[in-house]
Amino acid sequence: MRTRLVQIVALATALVGGAALTVGSTAPAAAKAVQRPVSVAMVPGATPQYIFPIVNTANFDEQTYVFMVWLMYRPLYLYGHGLSTALDTADSLAYPPVFSNAGKTVTIRLKPYRWSDGTPVTSRDVAFFLNLIRANKAAWAEYVPGELPDNLVAAAYPTPSTVRLTFNRAYSRQWLTENALGSIIPIPQQAWDRTSAAGPVGNYDQAPGGAKAVFHFLSAAAASPATYATNPLWRVVDGPFTMTSYNATTGYASYKPNPKYSGPSKARIPQLNIVPFTTDAAELNAMRAGTIDYGYLPFEDSSQASYFASHGYRVANWVQGRSSWIQVDFTHPPTAAILSQLYVRQALQRLIDQPAWIRDILHGYASPTYGPVPPVYKGLTNATELHNPYPYSPSKAEALLRAHGWSIKPQGADSCIRPGTGPTECGPKVKAGASMSFEFNYASGIPYVLQEVEAWQSAASRIGIHIVPVAHPSTTIFSLDGNCPTYKPCNWDFGYYYQPGWGYGNYPSGEEIFKCGEYWVGGYCSPTADRLIDNTLTNSSPQAMYRYEDYIEQQLPVLWIPNPGWQISLVRSNLHGALPQSPLYTIFPEKWYWS
Repeated sequence: MRTRLVQIVALATALVGGAALTVGSTAPAAAKAVQRPVSVAMVPGATPQYIFPIVNTANFDEQTYVFMVWLMYRPLYLYGHGLSTALDTADSLAYPPVFSNAGKTVTIRLKPYRWSDGTPVTSRDVAFFLNLIRANKAAWAEYVPGELPDNLVAAAYPTPSTVRLTFNRAYSRQWLTENALGSIIPIPQQAWDRTSAAGPVGNYDQAPGGAKAVFHFLSAAAASPATYATNPLWRVVDGPFTMTSYNATTGYASYKPNPKYSGPSKARIPQLNIVPFTTDAAELNAMRAGTIDYGYLPFEDSSQASYFASHGYRVANWVQGRSSWIQVDFTHPPTAAILSQLYVRQALQRLIDQPAWIRDILHGYASPTYGPVPPVYKGLTNATELHNPYPYSPSKAEALLRAHGWSIKPQGADSCIRPGTGPTECGPKVKAGASMSFEFNYASGIPYVLQEVEAWQSAASRIGIHIVPVAHPSTTIFSLDGNCPTYKPCNWDFGYYYQPGWGYGNYPSGEEIFKCGEYWVGGYCSPTADRLIDNTLTNSSPQAMYRYEDYIEQQLPVLWIPNPGWQISLVRSNLHGALPQSPLYTIFPEKWYWS
């Protein structure tokens, strides 16, 4: 994890052994495996909530993919089994891609999977997905202008198990496989290619108008979560599980094994329950009561790790492979002009005391964040990103503001007294009397988030930066901040969803976050950043990634904050296969089993 990571103290490991049984002879008999459901706890507000694999922007989060979509609909390529960020060749739906035509053409051979209705998964199902996203790309959360499907110039399906895609140029093979091909999820054409529930299945997707009508029908069905477990559409799956119940109000979901799953690991647990909670305290009470098999220990309660280790749980920090940040809004008048000044963002960054937050708020279960590419991506993190270019220093933050024409008013709100574009003035479009007063949307119900917000607010107030925190449920924060400004006007200054800023795919090239026109970081736009990001897509050299991440680190399109683990996991000692946990936040519950 390299030297910048905070050293995590190993808490405890509890092992449960099973004694051999003998029945009427001296030869040992196999111990009978426990057969009971597994219940998994979700952090407050983070529940899976969208079943259609072409996920829209309003529901584009980790939980939707990991705890709903991928359980039932597998992408062509899966990543992150165990501690690795590499391609999981065994559990992927297709064999590794083969490149030709100077790297512009890729041939994909599907493995012999079947849908739960008995029909095979074929290249027609891949074509169905591609046709739908081509005709409805603006509604697909993973769409980046100029990338899939824009850069796909030809698609051929020579056999039921073969897909041949030709792109407009040769891309980095790692990027293309991980972020483009890895986003393709075959969907059941033989069941879903229809324009109404009562209408016949056809080949509507092969014409743009028909593809729009099919997409509208499927999206409308996905907008009715109360029917997720009963709608025949969602009963046709190729993943290891199928949904048996879903509570549209709470987000509680149950799954049972798909008896026709074709993957290498047949599910050994009879049922998987995804259990939502409204507060960390409620989840911790459930853990103590023993109703949760795979839960978490809130960071502020990390001192209780030894208790759970002695009561039948293994304790494991779920290190995650993302960077964490506070979003900055570059479009909300009148503060956009202020936040567009790099010196202002530098001052704000110098008010974030990452070592103290890690020590006092996250109790050591975190690492500092200095840039967009965390060290779990071995070979892709530049050495310069292991050092903080803007360490905590309120005095230097204050000096920056004074040097650029601001009157400092501790416990109040600084004001611009030297408007203009000169090196000692407030900067372009910042008017005389402009005030350092900002609204900060943050996710409610998570104590460590509130503590971080209060720590930053307190440090800022001492040099006259007035930050007004406004709490929202995390799903509301995601909707407010995640779709702005592309799909609706911004009306905030800072946003903190609590989850790491994960908007890139498996390869951390950043095009889904930091390019002009993207909506995950509040309208940030830099032609230089665009050029550097584009270079990571076509240049496989680590140097291309280094140049991009160094620029983003220095320019502060977001404010970097400590990167906690996904959670401090508590896993029953006799539940196997869940550990180690993937840094890419993927799970494989079909591999879990009881002893």
